[in-house]
Amino acid sequence: MPEPQRLRWRYKADHRVDTSVCISHGQLYAGSEDSYLYSLNPADGSLNWKFETGAPIWSSPHVNADTIYFGSRDNNLYAITPDGTERWQFKTGGDINSSPTTVGGTLYVGSGDGHVYALNAESGDEIWAYLTRDRVGAGPTVHDDVVYVGSGDNSLYALDATTGEYLWDFPTDDSIWRVPAVDSDRVFVGSMDGTLYAINRHNGSLLWSLETGDSISSSPTIWGDSLYFGNNLGYFYAVETATGTVQWKINEDSVLHKAG
Repeated sequence: MPEPQRLRWRYKADHRVDTSVCISHGQLYAGSEDSYLYSLNPADGSLNWKFETGAPIWSSPHVNADTIYFGSRDNNLYAITPDGTERWQFKTGGDINSSPTTVGGTLYVGSGDGHVYALNAESGDEIWAYLTRDRVGAGPTVHDDVVYVGSGDNSLYALDATTGEYLWDFPTDDSIWRVPAVDSDRVFVGSMDGTLYAINRHNGSLLWSLETGDSISSSPTIWGDSLYFGNNLGYFYAVETATGTVQWKINEDSVLHKAG
């Protein structure tokens, strides 16, 4: 019998780690509620450096070229180098739980002040800001020069990535806190109302929806003709992107429930 997989290493921060991790430049980056962004050696878990902010970090780090971007609940968006040196910071009017993303030379991020921001990724200068009706804790997705992002006002927004111009919004019955997934014609997003929505990305009309029975606080992922996501009841779903038909679902006890 093969040996069971064993723990290689672990590193203890001074508080909970709520962010996703990313690996780049031979380093592993993750934020913690102790207010630090950590850089660890992915081979042995040793600490390279840690960068202090003024509040807990719930925003997952994003790396583009030689810069690490992340937000903090101190209301700032930070850009730092792989050695932990600050390049710039951008202050918003609310905490930043949203995970930033970059396309070309522009960075996009949401804030607790209700705005979606587009910044110059090199300098941190504001390019545009769009105000929604509530806090924006979800990370944006950018596809074909359109920004898709959810808000605490229960809506998914489509904005022009260059100008910030409003294109459309789609209402749900509760907040949207996770990153949408996009393919050629559709945008998929889960809501805390327990429903997964497939929306025409060109005009914001509903294509199909799937009720799951509890809040969806995970980001969907597309692979081939299937969409994968989980809900707060502990179910993991695979559904057809074209129709929303459930292909299978598996619960936290690893019992497979096949559709049909």
